[in-house]
Amino acid sequence: MRLVQRTLDRDPRPQHLAEVILSGMLASAPGPPGSYAFRPGVRELLLRSLPRTARGRTREFLEQVGGLIDERAGLAAGAFRAETGGGQGEAGPAFATVSEETVRRLGGEELFAGRYRLGARRGWNGRVSKAVDVLTDRQVIVRRYRGRPAGHDRFLEQARTLAGMDDPHVVRVLDFGVEDDAPYLVTEFVDGLTLSEVLPGISFPVFANVVSQGVAGLRALHAHGLLRGERGPAGLLLRPDGTLLLSRFALGEEPAGQDPESDLAEFRWLLKQLAPGARIPDEHQDLLHLIDRHRLPEAAGYAARLSATAPWPPARSFTLLGPLRISDGTGDIEPPSPTARALLCMLLLHHGRRVPHDELARGLWEEPLPENEAAARLARLAAEVREVLPPDRLLAFSRSYALHAPDFYVDVLHCEQLLADDPGDPRRALGLWYGDPLDGVPGPAAAATRDRLRALEADLRSGPGATAPTILFEADDLTGHPEARITLEYAVHEMLSRGALAPHQFEVRVRGSGYDVHTGPGTYLLPVLAAVLRGLPEVLTGLVEPPPLTVTFWDRPAPPPEPPPVPADIQVIVSPDLYEQFAASSAAQGPQRFQPLYQDGATDTPPVAWYCPLSPATTPQPEARDLVRGPFITRDLRRLGTPAPGRTAVVHTRPDGPLTLLNPARPHGDRPSRLVTYYEVDLTTHQSHHRVSLPSSGKGAFAAAVELSWHVEDPVAFVRAEVGRVSEPLLGHLREEAARISRRHPLRRAGAAQRAVNAGLRRWPVPGLSVTASVQLGPQGADLPAPQGDAPAQRPLPRLLAEAETVLLGFDGPMARLFSASTAREAVLDLLALADEHRDPRHALPGAVRETFAHPLDVLRAFALDPLGPLLRERLDELELQAVPHAPATHNSALLVRTLHASGRRVGVITDVCAEAVPRYLRPYGTLPLAGVHGRAEDLALLTPHPDCMLRALEACDGSAATGLVIGSTVAELAAAQRAGLRFVGLARNTTTDRQLREAGCATTVTSLAPLLEAAHSL
Repeated sequence: MRLVQRTLDRDPRPQHLAEVILSGMLASAPGPPGSYAFRPGVRELLLRSLPRTARGRTREFLEQVGGLIDERAGLAAGAFRAETGGGQGEAGPAFATVSEETVRRLGGEELFAGRYRLGARRGWNGRVSKAVDVLTDRQVIVRRYRGRPAGHDRFLEQARTLAGMDDPHVVRVLDFGVEDDAPYLVTEFVDGLTLSEVLPGISFPVFANVVSQGVAGLRALHAHGLLRGERGPAGLLLRPDGTLLLSRFALGEEPAGQDPESDLAEFRWLLKQLAPGARIPDEHQDLLHLIDRHRLPEAAGYAARLSATAPWPPARSFTLLGPLRISDGTGDIEPPSPTARALLCMLLLHHGRRVPHDELARGLWEEPLPENEAAARLARLAAEVREVLPPDRLLAFSRSYALHAPDFYVDVLHCEQLLADDPGDPRRALGLWYGDPLDGVPGPAAAATRDRLRALEADLRSGPGATAPTILFEADDLTGHPEARITLEYAVHEMLSRGALAPHQFEVRVRGSGYDVHTGPGTYLLPVLAAVLRGLPEVLTGLVEPPPLTVTFWDRPAPPPEPPPVPADIQVIVSPDLYEQFAASSAAQGPQRFQPLYQDGATDTPPVAWYCPLSPATTPQPEARDLVRGPFITRDLRRLGTPAPGRTAVVHTRPDGPLTLLNPARPHGDRPSRLVTYYEVDLTTHQSHHRVSLPSSGKGAFAAAVELSWHVEDPVAFVRAEVGRVSEPLLGHLREEAARISRRHPLRRAGAAQRAVNAGLRRWPVPGLSVTASVQLGPQGADLPAPQGDAPAQRPLPRLLAEAETVLLGFDGPMARLFSASTAREAVLDLLALADEHRDPRHALPGAVRETFAHPLDVLRAFALDPLGPLLRERLDELELQAVPHAPATHNSALLVRTLHASGRRVGVITDVCAEAVPRYLRPYGTLPLAGVHGRAEDLALLTPHPDCMLRALEACDGSAATGLVIGSTVAELAAAQRAGLRFVGLARNTTTDRQLREAGCATTVTSLAPLLEAAHSL
């Protein structure tokens, strides 16, 4: 109270406190005489009655005092800082000064040699311990030697000599002495792995380091009259970069009977043991010969030259400054599962060091796990990680893992090295980024690393070395075209004026091919870009033959990319940062559409720029692309909802990342919503029919009836390909390939030529597209099928069933109705509630998107690529099994199965429902003659419209797509059948379903199973 009173009152007096006591607001409290406490409610009342400024000062003062107490006395058990003696330590004055006896009575720690807090013991004999020097708070290694009856003078003399050494291959000695009549040596702690721990996975570059640096360390010891005195790999430490350090020595009486020659002999014996596992290349066998001939100094020199000059290729390359990529130098390696990727990334960023289980568990999972469960999970993940590594590189210890990777390339470590070597020039480091760091890698450790690297990139791009924006107006050839140069110069200044740039903000420099506009750092170029897009074509309309012009807006250290070869008089190229500004502005609402531009055509990397073709005095329009709409721009991908399965896909850009398929569950990943460029891709099947002429081996020609069918299988690859009017390149490719085959056959062998052509049409020129083709050949004038329209003709049901050898029935619809509209909505809400429980509220789906989920399978499709997918699948399994007893049967379903089986057809059930639900539902019907039941796979990406379950069913009953028929009730099943090449009959019990199926290309629909049953009886 006196402290508070002094804070509030400039002239505090004792009577002021006496007045408070006498007022009755205080009551005596247990404790020493003079102890008082406020009566209930009085303290709160007094605080509320204080003026606001006084109240704030009171609370601020109490916080300061409390903070001082926390700082000086600690916050938890074991944090109370007390010292013996004078109470003044390295960290400042202690909170309390106590005697050494008090420390002992209070259970205080015992320090080795008065300053080392010993930790875990190492080595088989327990004489080596990792410790903390309490005076410097640094980690050290304490090695205790055996006591000698003859005394320790020799040990102390040699330890003093060792402490005076400064050699890069000998560990540094920090302290030495005698404790409890036993000598000890304290050395620096060097993070790394011992040679004995990595013996199976030692590579030739590391072996060369061991030879050169091991001999160098031994010669340094011998020059000071010391010996290593060890046999085998003991006491040889490998730093994370693969360099060697001698860390154990024979001191005192231990090296009795040894000399430098025997020391070198023992080391030569060790090298001979290591050589077979190091796989020494044939061209470097001389190194082994020098070792065999006892010429270690020459061998060390040979190895040192190799290490300095040989361009060792990395055993593995790992790039983390974007989505994780792995390469072995000959090709890419498929990364492991997401959680295994997280473990791999943690070990890569701590390679060459032991990482404890508890640290790994904290970095991989949000919720803490019991120790045994964490160890079991880590073991399973470690098995996945080993699949992408060279043998014996991932080391498992009792409570930790370590990655031995001195010859691995990791772009994050390379970036840090570049910045350390030249912090003033970040251009090479920035060039390593190709997307959002560790994109798609889960876990707290990955999130923290991602945030750190994002901040680093932002600092580098905005630092002192940031490039000032430049605008380049470049024409192909202005030589001998004075009118074009004058017009272009006028256009440059007109665009800068319309873009509201003041004269002092830019400098125009003349070049042979055009003009460069240099601006100051931070100049806002978006208005100039808008002026160029809207006004430059009009300004150049006066030229009779305008030269092709490229306008580049650039603000990055790397030079701008080459413009793409497109048929346009004007091209505008902008940097990714300026495109982001454009996409967020009203200028993006205009008719101009930018397309991504990739470095060297590498479409799996982020765009290095964006380009837009323009033409003078015309409205720029993107090339017609019959299966792709866009690009469009949205502020929030969540507003797009979930694309219709089998009908539409959404492909979008990512911040500093390549194009990717929309993940409806987490459209923006871990980042907040932002402006995104996206495309809509048509996934439905398209057809075209043509009559063409193909050459024969003679003078005549074949007449050919061609039927092409295609659909987009990989939306991302198809959008990247930027192909319009798909039928044209497909037909052109077919004519070229078919002609190459048909000209080997005479006209009289039209049948053989037809079979050869159909068998030879394999590779198609459009990425991401699945294409089937059917060619019928005959002599000129032969009666071939006439070209048909795109709409498939409806075949009679008896004919469809007669041509089918295998009939696959969808379960939900043709067999039963597992969920009604109301129960389906309840299941949807149940799954969404479960997802909300296990995810960050920031990533919650908006209400508009939630309303688009009409069926629980829609939720599963949306979360197919999300970590919550397996959890939702298990919950839906439970809901489906609960729904089985109440599911009404579809009339005539069991009878249809038996009738089809009796006619000789193989009948199977295919479904996205869990496989256990179907047999449980069918149990009351007795034994139905089914060839198999094929339900939902564990991989949710294989739900329809993926044809996985249909292909599994065909394989199980030895059926083929050409003689298969699917009876289903959803567009997703229709799309899966189309992709598998199966005919399809749609069960549409209402007009809405019928319309959806027909719009998706279904030729035959029925309102019930009765027509199908009637057709089956006619077989």
